[in-house]
Amino acid sequence: AYSIAANDAERLQGNSDVSVITGPAYQYVYVSMNMSDETLKDHKVRQALTEAIDIPSLVEAVYGDSAQVADSYMSPSVAYHVSMEPKTYDPEDAKKLLAEAGYDDGLELTIKMAEDNNFSTMAEIIQGMWAEVGVTANIESMEQATYLEKANAGEVQIGMASTNAVSGDPDNAMMIWRTTAVNAIQACDPKIDEYLNAGASEFDTEKRAEIYKEVQQYMWNQDYAVPVCFPNVTYATRSNVSGLQCNPGSTPDLAKVVLK
Repeated sequence: AYSIAANDAERLQGNSDVSVITGPAYQYVYVSMNMSDETLKDHKVRQALTEAIDIPSLVEAVYGDSAQVADSYMSPSVAYHVSMEPKTYDPEDAKKLLAEAGYDDGLELTIKMAEDNNFSTMAEIIQGMWAEVGVTANIESMEQATYLEKANAGEVQIGMASTNAVSGDPDNAMMIWRTTAVNAIQACDPKIDEYLNAGASEFDTEKRAEIYKEVQQYMWNQDYAVPVCFPNVTYATRSNVSGLQCNPGSTPDLAKVVLK
């Protein structure tokens, strides 16, 4: 079984007939903010929404020990990952920023997401944290196909999202931020395109590393999303199965699997 939830993994580890296999992944979980939305175009609003979330507590509540708090916009398993300064949890500053942005009387936003237990829990916790700074978040959960249709049409203001860079290359990990991408992000920053085009066309590894360091720092500073976590890959097998190894892209080599 693939994609074992954190609470299920903990339960299965106590079963002698089951083996739980876990390891680092390419996956990145984040709260998306529609970059073309008039309200979210204001950096003060994006910064306030980020500062209003206690990210370590959120990760602990949803994922437990099966994920690490995100320190960039791509996983440490992806080439050229660079660790950034942790996001600050500061509700009081979030209130000030919202007031400066013209929302001292409150702000109402809508969170949309595909049906998923982890995302539902995340959304409810974030809803409560945002309420403490005067932000009302309405939550709408729907089937995956419906969500993708709305996301691609630019109808998702705030989303619960994840991306999986199956190749382990930063161009793969960051392609969702290109202005040509069609997704909930609705990317509209050509500066990101410049960075990613330069990185994709550079063959010198040191120069390429510097380019991706710069784009990670730039996006981190812009608060284009709320970085949440990097979940582990977690599989489970019967105890008579051996040879299944973790693959960060969740594409294990089944040719190595042996049944005892």
